[in-house]
Amino acid sequence: MIVYNDIYSKQFGVFLEEYPIITASNEKVNFHSVVGRLGSLIEHTGVRENIKISCTFSIAGNNYISKVRELKKWLKGPGKLSIDDEQETYYDVQFIEYGNIERELKMFGRFTVHFHCAPYEYLYAGQTYFTPSAVLYNLYDECSPIYKIVGE
Repeated sequence: MIVYNDIYSKQFGVFLEEYPIITASNEKVNFHSVVGRLGSLIEHTGVRENIKISCTFSIAGNNYISKVRELKKWLKGPGKLSIDDEQETYYDVQFIEYGNIERELKMFGRFTVHFHCAPYEYLYAGQTYFTPSAVLYNLYDECSPIYKIVGE
């Protein structure tokens, strides 16, 4: 089951056939060849590739096409995607791409959705405000926090 923008996939009467396929977010590097040198020089750019999450939903019932339409309305625009066994984290979806609609029988089929996400998995707990003393050490990847400065 997935949660997209606080709406659960089970509300649509569909289920995931298998665990979503999540691509790795690799760092983009540049390779430079130098004549006479064994191997290439590697330049680290500090830029990471986006994550792609592919979900295949199984849809059963008389109203198959209308369920696909409902799914397309729900899975629209940017948002937050959570997977049921990792509900403390989410992915920042930037773009959604629909795959093929495969229909095996009159009342059963599959519908594939590809979520294109920012390169990281985020903690819901990270959306709250912290005092500087509460965040002395970051256990996770390097981040770009948003600072809120309050004064009188």
